[in-house]
Amino acid sequence: MRKLGMSVAPVTEYMAKLLESFMTEIRGNRQFTYFDGRTAMGIILDESIHAWIWTDYGAAAAYGHIETYTSDRKNHVCRFGVCVGPDYRKQGYGTRVVERLLEEAGVLGLEKVNASVYADNAPMLHIYRDKYGFTDEGRYVHEERWAGEARTVLSLAKFI
Repeated sequence: MRKLGMSVAPVTEYMAKLLESFMTEIRGNRQFTYFDGRTAMGIILDESIHAWIWTDYGAAAAYGHIETYTSDRKNHVCRFGVCVGPDYRKQGYGTRVVERLLEEAGVLGLEKVNASVYADNAPMLHIYRDKYGFTDEGRYVHEERWAGEARTVLSLAKFI
């Protein structure tokens, strides 16, 4: 497992090029479609999105965000987004990202975290359910299409 060159930082305008290059690498990945139709600056300038990027000796390795709601009825709830670059999978980055996002959600005073995960994304389901105690809240059968294939999306949640 690589550790020596790993660092994490909040995504700022200064990091736009790094985030955009990571997004370009990830676009078209069947496990993380959040970047589709978005730009790095769009994410950075959106006040409801709190994002971090993990690097390994300067190369983008993983990304995570907390997306908050502006409605008074849902301002205690957020959504997580987690993506690990292809060259960094199975090295503990997903666990580190979720751990950091849970810490940050607590700092923000949030009470509930939601995450949407494709039913066939076993590594992320393992992290959310087994390592951090997320529970299933919903199953959306044939919710999205990928290359003509219908995919099921699971909604998971955790109370902080």
